[in-house]
Amino acid sequence: MIAYGIAIDLPDGKLPGFYAQFVKKLAERVSLLDREKDILIARTSEEADIVLELLQRFNGSGEKIELLVLPEEAVLSPRFTDYGFTCRSGAHYAYAGTVSRVLVPDEQPFGAEPAPALEQMREHTLAEYADPGNLVLLAETQHVPLLAEIARAYGCVAHAHDD
Repeated sequence: MIAYGIAIDLPDGKLPGFYAQFVKKLAERVSLLDREKDILIARTSEEADIVLELLQRFNGSGEKIELLVLPEEAVLSPRFTDYGFTCRSGAHYAYAGTVSRVLVPDEQPFGAEPAPALEQMREHTLAEYADPGNLVLLAETQHVPLLAEIARAYGCVAHAHDD
C-alpha cells in the first residue's frame, strides 16, 4: 500500500494556540492515517495536497513524500532507518523512491536451493515479511538486480514487484 507523508514546517515563535488551531482545521478536512514527529501521513495524494494547502494558509511549508506502508510484522534490518521509519503506533513506512520489493515465491523450481539464496539475499535487504504465497524482501532499488542474480545462482525465482 502507498501512503503520503508530509514533512511539515510550521513557523517558529507562535503562541501555543496557533498549533492547536492548525490541528483543529486539519482534523476538519483530513483524517490522517498516522503521524511521526514532524511527518503527517495521509492515505491519498489528494489528502496530502489538502495538508500542504492548509500549511500555506498557516504560513508554514511542507514536502510531500511517497511512502510504502509495510506490515507491522515486517522484520527490519538495522539499516532500515536510512530508508524509512517506524511510528510510535508501530507502523513501518519506507521512502518509496529509494526502495523496491522483491517477491520470492514459496514454491520454487525443483532442485532450487532457497535457504542459501535467502541467506545471501538478506545481506542486502532492509526488511522482509510474508505475503500470501511469497516472501517479500525490501531492498534498495539499485540492489534488485543483485538479488535476482543471487536467486538465479541457486536455481531460485525472485522478481521485482512495484505497484
